[in-house]
Amino acid sequence: MKIIFIVYIFISTFSWKSILSYRRLKDINNMDGIPQGFSKNKQINFHELRSNANKDKEKAYTYEISEWIIMINPRNAKTHTGKIRSIEIYSMTYPYEQLEVFKEKLKRP
Repeated sequence: MKIIFIVYIFISTFSWKSILSYRRLKDINNMDGIPQGFSKNKQINFHELRSNANKDKEKAYTYEISEWIIMINPRNAKTHTGKIRSIEIYSMTYPYEQLEVFKEKLKRP
């Protein structure tokens, strides 16, 4: 009887620790910007990738200046307030001089 009780306690503590560790990992994955969490599986379906790209475009600020389209993607507002994740510039022509001037303006504080 004592052996069964000891085995029962051992199994219950083992399962309780695994439940707590699963919750910790789940909480870490929910927090943005923490690299210790397990990364999500990479998507290989083209339609899923395209839909995720369209979601990012909805969040981006787009500006159309003559032949340029500038997309500014902000970071997550919870962790990085006021910071920019990426800037994408699309152009029908290649105005290198104007692009260099624009880059210099971005580098200034």
